Amino acid sequence: MKNTNIFFKAVYILSFFLLACTSCNENLVEDATNTSAPNITDFSPKSGKVGTEIKITGENLLKLDTIYIGGGMATVKYLINSREAVATVTSTSKTGKLKVSGVYGAFESSDVFTVTYVAPVINMSTFPSEGKANDNVLIEGTDMDAVIEVYFETTKAEIITQTTTELIVKVPYFEENNVDVFLSYNTESGVKKTGTTGKPFSLDKPQPTVESYDKSAEVGETIIIKGTNLSLVDKVMFDKKEATISLKEDKSISVIVPSGYTATSKAVLKLIYYVDRELIVTSDFQVIVPQINYWPDVTLFANDVTTTDNFFNAMSGKIYNPCNYSGNAKNVYFYLTITSTSLAFNNPRNGINQIKNFKCENVALPSDTVGTLNVKFRRMDPTNSADNIFIEKVKNKTLTSISQAELEEAGVIKAGTSSFRHNGVPGDPNNMYSVGDIILFQHYNTTNLTNTTAPIIGTGFLEVVKITSKDPKTDKTSSVTFNCYFQK
Repeated sequence: MKNTNIFFKAVYILSFFLLACTSCNENLVEDATNTSAPNITDFSPKSGKVGTEIKITGENLLKLDTIYIGGGMATVKYLINSREAVATVTSTSKTGKLKVSGVYGAFESSDVFTVTYVAPVINMSTFPSEGKANDNVLIEGTDMDAVIEVYFETTKAEIITQTTTELIVKVPYFEENNVDVFLSYNTESGVKKTGTTGKPFSLDKPQPTVESYDKSAEVGETIIIKGTNLSLVDKVMFDKKEATISLKEDKSISVIVPSGYTATSKAVLKLIYYVDRELIVTSDFQVIVPQINYWPDVTLFANDVTTTDNFFNAMSGKIYNPCNYSGNAKNVYFYLTITSTSLAFNNPRNGINQIKNFKCENVALPSDTVGTLNVKFRRMDPTNSADNIFIEKVKNKTLTSISQAELEEAGVIKAGTSSFRHNGVPGDPNNMYSVGDIILFQHYNTTNLTNTTAPIIGTGFLEVVKITSKDPKTDKTSSVTFNCYFQK
């Protein structure tokens, strides 16, 4: 009998719980689907000081995002349900009507809430006597939640946290040695100030110093400046260009060299602290602007109808497909095809028999749309000392400039192959490429394919990263991924 009673009690409790949950769920569904504007039927109390909680009753209150008292912002403390919300009077609240606002509209009460204004009072027995700029200091007292703003003499400070009995504020920089601290607050007649007398607060003014720094860097690189009190620095300037501070500590500061330089040049590097004070680090910082275009991880595909990324512009880094090739043929430096049973980089000027292998919407490109640039290729030979200078720079990513003059001075042989093949040409190891190879490609200023004495007006390198192919002799879906370096 005892067990039976326990069983029925358990069933009763479970049924009550499920009924309650069902009721809750019904309310939640009702609230979630209700898009009516909010309204207020009543609120209480009708008066109070900063910090007073006001219970608001009405309809459609669950979607509120702001509450105003007398036009001043209040804090939305609780949204209990669609018929009840709680707001807190803040230092910016004023005597006046309550206005609630949300995603579905706004509503203003007919009744007025009267703000009981109080004046904050500083506890001078615990008042801090000094601090550093940017330090946080604690100011204790009464009715501190009524404070609107804090001033060190005439300089405004940032309020970090605020409660009824304390303020934590960030000390601003000011020129005076000793100042009074003032608190602004609302009254019936407007904003007033109260504060200390006798200038009890003094500012400790340590100066940043520099002990070491990087003397040069490329645009976009990070440099490190070391010294003391560097956490005081507000800005780092290269001439008139502000740099991004990526890390700031007391003994070091890391900054990114800003863009905007068009050539390698000297810059004045300086630190700005205490708003407008300057510390010149050096007048001879070398901003390095690489004289190359760098396009990493470019993938080109051969001439299958299912592929789209086929033609490459080494100057801009753009890739074209067969359907936008015609309008950009003059900008194409090379493309890939399965040529003579090999996956090959092709000279656009030599493409009269290759360009027709590409199709736009299943229509072959006409042969007369052959490119205008005469570009030739050569594999850089790691056993050749002249070639190896540039191979190492490319692989180590230390290449900052490329020009035909530099290659000639080093003794690098010109590129001379118009169709540069993965499988290669028998007996010519420099007319073939594999993963890891560096390919020299050069733009000749002539449309004559046999003219090898024409001026070279564009030079670049390809670092072969990956070759994807089922069969590099026949698979037209094959692709090559490379890093491209090309002179500006």
